[in-house]
Amino acid sequence: MSATRSNFVDVLAWALLVGNVLGVVIALLQLALVGAVTPEMLMTPPLDAFPPGALGLLRGFAIFFLILSVVMTYAAYALLRRHEWARRLHVVVFALSIAWGVLWIALFAFGFDMSALAPSDVGAHIPELQAAMKAVRLVVLIATMALCVLFAWLIKRLRSPEVKAEFRAANRGTGTA
Repeated sequence: MSATRSNFVDVLAWALLVGNVLGVVIALLQLALVGAVTPEMLMTPPLDAFPPGALGLLRGFAIFFLILSVVMTYAAYALLRRHEWARRLHVVVFALSIAWGVLWIALFAFGFDMSALAPSDVGAHIPELQAAMKAVRLVVLIATMALCVLFAWLIKRLRSPEVKAEFRAANRGTGTA
């Protein structure tokens, strides 16, 4: 088994780094946007349709997304540095992503419909809109399945003997795990 640095781990780590840094920027923009909404704004149309507490919920999601993005940015950097814990963390995150994707596929298969979340039956009698929504659901289904396959392949590669040996050799040289 070769303990040389593989291009696979380098490319994956850099792609994750770029994606997660973008996630941090997006989360900061979300927090700025939520922070710009005043209570007075929530009392005027169309924002008056928001239920009470929705702004706090949005702020909470943005903070969670920011923390997650910062942690995963550091984990991507640690993956680039060949830390074993980062390899394991990414395997777990990819596995959870597959589980989430399978859950969404199952929900769509059992008839969960995003239009059920709409406040009214807007477009219920417009065949073109219904056809467009079916097309969107099909694209989401295909994209979700493709991402699940991608994550499974990434897990397989990260758990391969060659990649494990590469991380063992790197950790042996630095004395870290």
